Amino acid sequence: MFRVRFARLLSTAAEGPTEASISKILRSALQPSKLNVQDISGGCGVSFAVVVESPMFRGKTIVEQHRMVNSVLKQEMEVMHALRISTKPTSPEHS
Repeated sequence: MFRVRFARLLSTAAEGPTEASISKILRSALQPSKLNVQDISGGCGVSFAVVVESPMFRGKTIVEQHRMVNSVLKQEMEVMHALRISTKPTSPEHS
């Protein structure tokens, strides 16, 4: 029983998102001026922390900003256990 569960965990992690894949998706969709993606699960790819600063967030509430990130990462989130999100609009002088 343990071996089966452990094997599933390993296969999910191997097929799941990585810092690089999440960064690529967020860069493409949100054109951030600042982006930091960190695997906070110890390398197994099930928990990530993202910091995104983008001009696309201007005029949006924090909830709306987080929904944008969640929407972009919808497919990846199917195998994640946690996603810690920090967002901020890019100030006009940094665009």
